Amino acid sequence: MEGNNSGFDQYLFAVQVDPADGMVYCAGATNINIPTGSAPYDANGYLNTITGFDGVGATPRVPIVYRITGNGTDLVDLTLYGPGSVSGTESAVAYALSLSTDRVFIGGYSTDINLPMTGSPFDGTRNSGDGFVAVFSRDLGTLHYATYLGGTGTDEFGVTSIRALSNTSL
Repeated sequence: MEGNNSGFDQYLFAVQVDPADGMVYCAGATNINIPTGSAPYDANGYLNTITGFDGVGATPRVPIVYRITGNGTDLVDLTLYGPGSVSGTESAVAYALSLSTDRVFIGGYSTDINLPMTGSPFDGTRNSGDGFVAVFSRDLGTLHYATYLGGTGTDEFGVTSIRALSNTSL
C-alpha cells in the first residue's frame, strides 16, 4: 500500500476472498499509519491511528486488517489492532484470518504489546509472548471479542491458522 516509502515494513500473511461479494480481506502487520482520509484510502476501522511508529525498521509493528475491492482499486475498510501508542521493539502480527457471515476473525502473536481485550476474554493477560484471537465486524469498525492464548512462559508462534465455524465460534 505504501511502496514509495523505503522505511515501510508491511507484512501480509493471510488473504481470503469473500465469495458473496468478491471483497478481498487481508491480515498481517505494519510499522506505519496508513493514510485513510481520501480515495483510494478512504477507509474507516476500529483503530486507524497509533502513535509511536517511526516507519524505519521492522518494529514497532501492530496487526493490520483491511479489505479491498476484488479488482484492487479501492481500500474499503482498514483497522490497526493495537494500543493507542507503541514504541521500541514492540511487536504483534496477525498470521491468520477467517470470515464468517458477519465477522472477521484474526489470529496471531504478540511479544510485548498489550492488545485491546473485550467480550469476556478467555485469557485477558499477555505473558512474555502469547497468541491472540480477535473478532471484528465485517466493516472492521467494531472489535467484538479478543483474547490471548498461551501459557505463563513465552509461546513461540501464537495462532497461525484459524477457521470461523459461525459468527461466535472457531
